[in-house]
Amino acid sequence: MNYSKLRDFLANEQWKEADNETEMLILEAACRKGELLNVESIQKLPKTDICTIDKLWVTSSKGKFGFSVQKQIWEDNQKNTDNEYKLYCLFGNRVGWRKHEKWLQYKDITFNLSAPKGHFPQRGLEAVLLGKTIQWWSNESLMSLGLGENLFSEFFYRVSVCNL
Repeated sequence: MNYSKLRDFLANEQWKEADNETEMLILEAACRKGELLNVESIQKLPKTDICTIDKLWVTSSKGKFGFSVQKQIWEDNQKNTDNEYKLYCLFGNRVGWRKHEKWLQYKDITFNLSAPKGHFPQRGLEAVLLGKTIQWWSNESLMSLGLGENLFSEFFYRVSVCNL
């Protein structure tokens, strides 16, 4: 995997570009370009790729952004609910992807260091869910989803292998 674009975007604080590049790298690492990730593909994500991407984000943001930062926030919120959608909403509130109980459109999120802790990578993390997060925009569509596996938890378990 070539991380040079991501490294350069992050070094220049081009957060949006880095976020998009992260999504591409995650999908490439999972051999799932243009497809949804599932538990099996997440379990096959190479540790080196997850850890390298995370380290680049954490280092460039001075500890404010990265998968490991998001993992801690996710785990903190897990104490408050066992409902996957509610957990995702709590997480979204905390990292600034939701305001006033509504999901922000991607164009409306903050693309600078004033963003809340864990705000990025967003697209990189959403690559874990892709279509699932799009269907989560309303509780009504959630009811018809039949959610089973918690892909975020599986992904964050994979992040745990990084010796951070």
